[in-house]
Amino acid sequence: MRLVLLAWLAACLAATTATAQERENLGRGSIFTNDFLGDGKDRWRTSSYTVSGMRGQNWDGYLPQGFGELLEFRLRAETIAPANLVAGGPPDRQYAGILSFGVATHFQKGIVDVRLGADMIVTGPQTGIGTLQSAIHRAFGVPEPGAGVLANQIPNSFLPSADVEFSHDLQFTEALSWRPFLAASAGAENLVRVGGDLVLGRGLRSNMMLRDVTTGQLYTGIRGQTDGWSMTLGGDIAKVFSSAYLPAAGGYALTQSRKRLRAGLYREGEKATFFYGVTWLGKEFKAQTSSQVVGSLQITLDF
Repeated sequence: MRLVLLAWLAACLAATTATAQERENLGRGSIFTNDFLGDGKDRWRTSSYTVSGMRGQNWDGYLPQGFGELLEFRLRAETIAPANLVAGGPPDRQYAGILSFGVATHFQKGIVDVRLGADMIVTGPQTGIGTLQSAIHRAFGVPEPGAGVLANQIPNSFLPSADVEFSHDLQFTEALSWRPFLAASAGAENLVRVGGDLVLGRGLRSNMMLRDVTTGQLYTGIRGQTDGWSMTLGGDIAKVFSSAYLPAAGGYALTQSRKRLRAGLYREGEKATFFYGVTWLGKEFKAQTSSQVVGSLQITLDF
């Protein structure tokens, strides 16, 4: 909890730090993830949507050296569901509706890129996620979350959370780079994670890239000057010490490690950005019967 509070103070300080020039909007990134775009089985990490707004003095293709100069304001919604959305019940996981409001500062320390962020994560019926999913499923004529599933969902909570990521781009050629990273989070989920992403192509060289919470996929936050096609291949492994979405009090036993493998295809054009990615998500709790595959989509149009 001390780490979380320190990160909250740091994020608030970053958001209010005076700079020589006023900040401006530098870009907006979003990513939509759903298992309908993957294995189509509507379960577990079934859906998420993230929008990030970037503010700073300018973007020249590199992170600033100063803490608080480049800020990311992030809104994220996620739905976690049991494999049987209608009936649910043990030993499968509980339904969870999640809303997250956060701010992060991105800066460079020596050769290391740093992201330091803090979020207020809201869970439970108060988020309205269950009601929204029911309405969407009803409109498309697919099974809705059962009354018992929603009644037994993760309860209303406000969970201050913090995260940090250290990464570095190793540029082998103009069209090939490797981005290893080390990350940790505390609050809703307490974990450490290590991994990396291989980027092939020139289309993302001058972009500011952000990492999706659910899949680890990289998505564009600020567009640079480079157009073209790019492909990413990545993966990571995490040690999860505790999770509010899989509470020990509920009898859930976490897996020894949480693994992700991913691939994505990007098209950066003068007026549009397109991305589609697919992610394999390993088991998160021991009673989980299998892994799952989800798909992610980003479409940005400039007018």
